Amino acid sequence: MVPDGDSRFFTLRPVHIDLGDMVVQVVAVALGVLLGLGAAAWTDRLREQATLHDTVGNIATEVRSNQQGLHVVMAAHAKLATDLNALVKSATPRASVSRGQIVTLFRGRPFSQNIPLGIAWQIAQNDRGLALLPYDERYQLAWVYQLQTVFVASEQRFADTVFSPQEPAADNYFFATVSLANQVGSIVANERQLDGLYTSTLRSLHEQYGV
Repeated sequence: MVPDGDSRFFTLRPVHIDLGDMVVQVVAVALGVLLGLGAAAWTDRLREQATLHDTVGNIATEVRSNQQGLHVVMAAHAKLATDLNALVKSATPRASVSRGQIVTLFRGRPFSQNIPLGIAWQIAQNDRGLALLPYDERYQLAWVYQLQTVFVASEQRFADTVFSPQEPAADNYFFATVSLANQVGSIVANERQLDGLYTSTLRSLHEQYGV
């Protein structure tokens, strides 16, 4: 029981608060948080820029290498297409091509396949570097690599036809020759389209990113 008149337990002592100091501390904490968030955002931005730079550089190098490989075989494929079409044209009136004519046409002229790479494209998809590119650029690159896939498939189909021939009836290779001419014509058309896409893609990447 508290004795009468004893106010030791009830006396409220004033608390002196320096509002100016409190405001400074609050502002300092807020600035620290903002600077931390800004630093994190800046770090993320630098990381994205590095990823974008690597993505564009790797794809440009790969596309350039693929175009160089394409140039190695384009002339030979175009010449083969011309010779096959000439053989078909000369044989059309009688619709007959002999085995000897086919052997003569291909003698000393192996069909060279060109297999363009798509490693940089796969890496760009996996590390999300592709997502950092504008939509139009992603679309153009996707079309380049899709056409590469079509081109490789057409090359492989032709190679399978040449190296696994089926003996035609009556030893007449006319329709087989027509099929080969059409296949090589498709390959040549794909090569020309790819070459143009490679050139426009490299020009665009150089203009946009200096690679």
